[in-house]
Amino acid sequence: MTRRGVAAALLLLAAGCDPGPPDGQVVARVAGEEITRRDLLIELQSSALPPGVDIGRYRKALVEAVVARKLLAHAARQEGIDTTPEYLAAIRRDREQRLVQFLGNRDAARLSPTPAAIARHAAGRDGAYAGRQVLTIDRLRLAGTDGAIDLRGSIDAVAARLDADGRRYRRERVSEDSLTLSAARHAALARTVDGPPLRTDRAGEVILEDVVGTLPAPVPPARRAAVARDELERAIRARSDARRIARLRARARIEYQPGYAP
Repeated sequence: MTRRGVAAALLLLAAGCDPGPPDGQVVARVAGEEITRRDLLIELQSSALPPGVDIGRYRKALVEAVVARKLLAHAARQEGIDTTPEYLAAIRRDREQRLVQFLGNRDAARLSPTPAAIARHAAGRDGAYAGRQVLTIDRLRLAGTDGAIDLRGSIDAVAARLDADGRRYRRERVSEDSLTLSAARHAALARTVDGPPLRTDRAGEVILEDVVGTLPAPVPPARRAAVARDELERAIRARSDARRIARLRARARIEYQPGYAP
């Protein structure tokens, strides 16, 4: 290679090592790792900002949020956290969840309800939309029960007995939208206002619930078609997922350790 050719090669190598200031789709770099406009869009979608907000007004804050996360992620990798079994299992779950989400998004257009179906659904839900409430629920969750614990009375009384016995439990205040409740569950929760807590026994735990507040939140008539569409889409997607899982399960080879099979 001539001296001029060697010099040109060195210039190209130097250019490859120093790509210059970010431009185009690349808005920043952190230790050579690029942050693109698409990254900012994903960050915006994952934020608490309302839909349709002007990304330009928040782009600096979004960039700095991504920069900070990449710096901390780099520090975590330096400490070997990315090789721990706990991290790898969590990453596998997150990736599977994302794949399922994107599969659902791809199905969305095919599963979209017709305007006529939306209108019929909204008409049938008129009373539920007008009477919509946000319920505040006092919930106590106790792992297992051998019948030796007295679960009668108010949740406060039960919690006091559990404390006295040194039993561990979880107690929290949660909110539930009446539109998401089945008629049976809504009625059962309503009875706790003037009656005892609702008790639900599940595998390995007992749940006590008491409605401690209700906030009227009727759906305005102008919003009912949109709410009806969302409800129908969720129902259609759930049925579609159930059918797909059944087909895949029938074709897949699934093996369980004894005691883990459904």
